[in-house]
Amino acid sequence: MKRIISKHHRERKNRTNQIIVAGVLLFVMLFSTLGYAFQGGSGIQKDDSSDEVLTYNGLDFVYYNGFWILGKLSFRYNPEEVLNIIPSVDGLRDASLYQNIPLYVQSEDSDSKSEIETNMGIISSSVDSACLESESCGEGIPIISCDGTDKLIVIREGNSSSIRQDGNCVFIEGKSYELLQMTDRFLFEILGII
Repeated sequence: MKRIISKHHRERKNRTNQIIVAGVLLFVMLFSTLGYAFQGGSGIQKDDSSDEVLTYNGLDFVYYNGFWILGKLSFRYNPEEVLNIIPSVDGLRDASLYQNIPLYVQSEDSDSKSEIETNMGIISSSVDSACLESESCGEGIPIISCDGTDKLIVIREGNSSSIRQDGNCVFIEGKSYELLQMTDRFLFEILGII
């Protein structure tokens, strides 16, 4: 049997629920605004709260909360920290290749994938997961060919360290502990920072 509730109790319960919902929404809006204000709106600017500033090729990288910030871009490593990860990187196309088009990523390292999504998401129209055509993938994941028009970045563990371009695919390979550094090196290369 359903319990009979008086009109007064029902209105009181509704009012209490409305107050709780309003309070939660007010809390979210207030802290969203404060977070945006502290972030500086369009990226973190050089200021006194930053731990360190590194000038590399005339660009100021600001170390803030564990990331090196350059305008709207953020990296776990700065250019000086990734220079010696591999001797040289040749044959990479610049970032304009990815401008305003979908980019696909296949990665065995979640931090490296996140680094690509964060930075390339500013340049590309979207960054989504995909799979190289020669490999088996989960259901529903797009299959990409290096000979096609789609752009794919493959990040995976390997015995040797390399960053290479093959058609419309870029392969970032290395030991698991250096994949994030190599990903930052790739980003610095295509952005013309290194």
